[in-house]
Amino acid sequence: MITNTRRDNPLFLLVFLLFALPLLVRGGVTDPNKSPTYAAILARRSIEHNNVTYAVVLFVPNPKVSMTLNWICHARNLGVRKYILVAMDDKAHEELVRRTGEPVVQMDRIVKLKNEGGAYEPKQEAQAVLGRSQTLSKMLDVGYSILLADPEAPWLDDPLPHVEKKIDEGVDVVAIRGATGLTFVRANERGVAFLNRLGTKLQTIWRPLENEAAMINAILSQKKAGMAFLPDKLFLSGKTFFGDGYSSNIHGRPWPVLITSDDLRNTTLKEERLQQYGLWMVKDGNTCWNPAPTLEGLWPPKQQKDGKNTKVETKRNLVKFFIKIITYDRPDSLQRLLTSMSNAEYPADHRIDVDIYVDYPKRPKTEAFKLRSQVLRVINGWDWRRGEKRVHVRNFNVGLAGQWFELWYPSSWDEVAFVVEDDIELSPLWYRWLRPAVAHYYENPDNFDPNLYGISLQSQATCLGNCKVEVKNGNKPFRYQLVGTWGQLLFPFQWVQFMRWMDGKRVILHYNALGYAPLFSDLQSNGWYMAGRKELKNAWTFDFITFVAEYGYYNLYTNFESQRSLSICHREAGVHYGQSYGPDRELLGESHWQDSMLEFGPMPVFDYQFNKVQNTGALRHRKFAMRGEYPK
Repeated sequence: MITNTRRDNPLFLLVFLLFALPLLVRGGVTDPNKSPTYAAILARRSIEHNNVTYAVVLFVPNPKVSMTLNWICHARNLGVRKYILVAMDDKAHEELVRRTGEPVVQMDRIVKLKNEGGAYEPKQEAQAVLGRSQTLSKMLDVGYSILLADPEAPWLDDPLPHVEKKIDEGVDVVAIRGATGLTFVRANERGVAFLNRLGTKLQTIWRPLENEAAMINAILSQKKAGMAFLPDKLFLSGKTFFGDGYSSNIHGRPWPVLITSDDLRNTTLKEERLQQYGLWMVKDGNTCWNPAPTLEGLWPPKQQKDGKNTKVETKRNLVKFFIKIITYDRPDSLQRLLTSMSNAEYPADHRIDVDIYVDYPKRPKTEAFKLRSQVLRVINGWDWRRGEKRVHVRNFNVGLAGQWFELWYPSSWDEVAFVVEDDIELSPLWYRWLRPAVAHYYENPDNFDPNLYGISLQSQATCLGNCKVEVKNGNKPFRYQLVGTWGQLLFPFQWVQFMRWMDGKRVILHYNALGYAPLFSDLQSNGWYMAGRKELKNAWTFDFITFVAEYGYYNLYTNFESQRSLSICHREAGVHYGQSYGPDRELLGESHWQDSMLEFGPMPVFDYQFNKVQNTGALRHRKFAMRGEYPK
């Protein structure tokens, strides 16, 4: 065995000629039922970092094929596509090829299973350990460091930056304390020595695959040079996460990167537990759960003939822009809103239709009933010349939540809705900024973000965790999970998705027999909901907060200097406020305007606790913190 195997070593060329070149000569495999060569798959799926080339490798026995599919779904959510599947037995190879569509390598000394259940007998397990050691040795011998991943330990966030930090520190062997979820072995003398030592120990014990974590920790606990553990607070054992209540009790602790399953031995029980905690991403057996829209799904490519050539483009037509106004019994507030809309600046050729929804009083012959008549007079006296004005007068009370739920049913993905309640006032510049923002972030395919559900005009200061909303990025927009109801533009796909999601959670305004409650993690909104009066419990925002948490979506916010805003709320007495408080922001005026405000670009993303999110796919892996749903 060659021990000094860095790819810049002169011996690498000799190893390559003796081992890798013959494999490459045979070429990659075009038949999906055949295994690709080690050299071919390593060349395609390795990762380069700081002069170190490494490969993420999963060894898969037949009982763990379904768990491997779940691991793949998590990895794809995170944008991780470079990994290598190594089948440890013939049945695993057959199932992985059939169910994943991925190239699958056969392990050296592949186990031939005889029983239908696919469980390993003791001799077969010993053979599997030996075959895995030999396969890993070959990969190391040709200069590829190995990041050994466990199919039963799903990635909730991308662990590669944490591993690469250890690589930069010169560490040769990295593992998780007390578990086997992730182990990095550098292709050098120390790495090979560790692998040889581990292989020797495993071949001398009963059920080696079940006791591997103890062996790895025994070696690393000797604190030899070049060996280290990954951070305990990010890489959690199954006992810590599931058994100690971590999953429903974040309370300022960081969201986990990876969760192991070493506390259970039965693969079926592990799979069931992941399902119970919302960590199962496989649907229909072979496909991954991915709720976000695709660019092609929303905007199918259009074929344009140019002479004899046919060009396929994905260009969008200008979307239809609707304004939706919600009102009830505040005629003066509504008049102020409508006046601010009339005074705003609009291009002459832009058509904007307005729908106004007037709720019915809870009880007739009350003050609200008289005020409703005044509201209707205000509406009838308002002249809107930018498009059609449609008035929807209800003949029974649906409440604020009902108004939101019933205000928009998109007929296509070519329309957006800007929603304002009657205590909102708009800047004269609101459309000057918002319409180009829609064009940039929704109509332009190059900037399409499938997880963005809308754009809010308010200057957001609310953080539902123990945190503060503060973004230092030159007063550019940012993305944040919380919905902003003081002037919220909604994209159609996510709004339709929310409506369907609500159908599965509860009948309109009344909770169903499933006992669903819109509670997530340790957010302050949980307390508001639990302690709230009936009207507040029916606020639609509680449900939307939970929907966004489950699907991993986020909103776009303005970030103007001095917290100036394109929309302000006068915070008048109603469902959200017991008394009137007045506005807490200044409207953005012409004297504040700068053309650079329309220079859109990359934006940071923040979660509900206002942690900066490096990999937005991680937001989709937090369903376990939906306290009204999980564990099931």
